[in-house]
Amino acid sequence: MAANLLQKYLNFQKLVEAAEAHAGPLSTASLVKQIIDVRRKNRSVGAEDFFGFRLYDRAFLRNSLPEDFVGWRWAEQFSKALNPRTEVLPAWDKLVFHALASSYGLATAATKAVYSEAAKVPLANVHHIQDPKALGSYLRSDEAYPLFCKPAYSQQGFGAFRLDGFLRESDAAKLPDGSEKSIDSIVAEITDTTRGAYTRGSRGYLLQEPVTQNLDITAFTRNTAPSSLRVVCLNSTNGPVIHRVLWKCCSPPNIVDNFSKGKYGNLVADVKDGIVVGAINGVWPYADYLTTYPQTGEALSGFAIPDWKRVEQLALLTCDAFPGFGVLHLDIVVATDGPCLLEINDIGAVMGYQLVGRGLLADGGREFLKEYGDPNVAPWIKGL
Repeated sequence: MAANLLQKYLNFQKLVEAAEAHAGPLSTASLVKQIIDVRRKNRSVGAEDFFGFRLYDRAFLRNSLPEDFVGWRWAEQFSKALNPRTEVLPAWDKLVFHALASSYGLATAATKAVYSEAAKVPLANVHHIQDPKALGSYLRSDEAYPLFCKPAYSQQGFGAFRLDGFLRESDAAKLPDGSEKSIDSIVAEITDTTRGAYTRGSRGYLLQEPVTQNLDITAFTRNTAPSSLRVVCLNSTNGPVIHRVLWKCCSPPNIVDNFSKGKYGNLVADVKDGIVVGAINGVWPYADYLTTYPQTGEALSGFAIPDWKRVEQLALLTCDAFPGFGVLHLDIVVATDGPCLLEINDIGAVMGYQLVGRGLLADGGREFLKEYGDPNVAPWIKGL
């Protein structure tokens, strides 16, 4: 018992020392008092959240109070309380999502083919591939490329990859970095029906036409891989509103923009009314707040997201098309021909949204959650 308490104290002191790099000298006793006070007002916020969201630095918080943040232990409940489980299939099955989105006329990535052992797939006018041999034949045709391949069921970008062309002499596909991957190994990966922690191969694969990112964004990030916007919308009976926007900056040589607490080198930037405020590269207190882009030195703060008004329009139209969601976590890429909706997320990166100093319960979030959230799913709502 004594050893555990000592270790917790030492860990706490390490956090305090790291936090002082941003906020100056901090009193341990004062911090403990603040953590207790915040938790009294919002049971979802714990000590890890207090440091992880930089709540020790009041000057960093933007129109938010420490009690406006949703802690990591109950982050999943935030979305589940607003999204009934009967409504969320389009967020978990990309085939279903694309079928519904296309029926509503929403701009999405063009699906060229689908690998699925099912007798039918819900997408019309799409090449349906049902067995490994047929998939191999398809991947050995020059007309198939370029391709962006992703599992119908996947989280955090797992299982997604891009293929730029067929190399007949080596019976391989060319990858974005110039390396090769054999067709047989690609077929094996796509047809693998095992269930992993983040993918379920039995749900099939989508083979899509890669989205060509807006050239101004590509020039800024020095990466042709799309840097998507995560647009958080609150969907009520009074109509949808855009609540939070993050820009997931995909740093080279990455081909997906997942943040994953900064471990891949990507950034998340806070966006307000289409203008970038600043970005972070990790989780506090072991993170940096960036106002310039590391690869180029160009200013992040003040960068205007191209085609912003159409981004807003697409997000709000998506809310109308999926009225069963109380909160929609949308991934939107600004492409050369306009904004493109990649997918809807059910749970969303609730932690990531708040690392930039904006609590989810601020700016009307608390009132929305209390009115529309299910307290049977998230009992702590009653105490807000």
